[in-house]
Amino acid sequence: MVLRRTVLLAPVVLSLAPLFGVLGCGKAEEAPKSEPTAAKQHLITALDAWKGGKSKDELTKGTPPMLVVDGDWDKKSKLTEYVVEGDGEPVGAGVRWKVPITITTKAGKTVKKDAIYVVNIAGTIVVTREDTNF
Repeated sequence: MVLRRTVLLAPVVLSLAPLFGVLGCGKAEEAPKSEPTAAKQHLITALDAWKGGKSKDELTKGTPPMLVVDGDWDKKSKLTEYVVEGDGEPVGAGVRWKVPITITTKAGKTVKKDAIYVVNIAGTIVVTREDTNF
């Protein structure tokens, strides 16, 4: 009985297949790009907040809201110095910067790192640390 229904439905499904192909075809819209000057300012805002002792939650609840992903910040390290130079490098819908940072770990050790940040401001503002040197 199940086999008979499957055989009867097969021609119907196959006849609809071209319709699915046509509906699925079309030019995909490109995601809006982040404007480098504004993206850089948001990166500086995030890093200034960290350096000033603010929590990432304060940025999330701020205006405009900003989501920040950074493993060293999560580990409660303190940012003591950073340098954001240039216009960054476009990557996908965001902009990437290599940012030399100096942090003090919870254990009191001072560490210099080359952090890689990507900022995406197309929609929600997101500052993401790409390197895994936490």
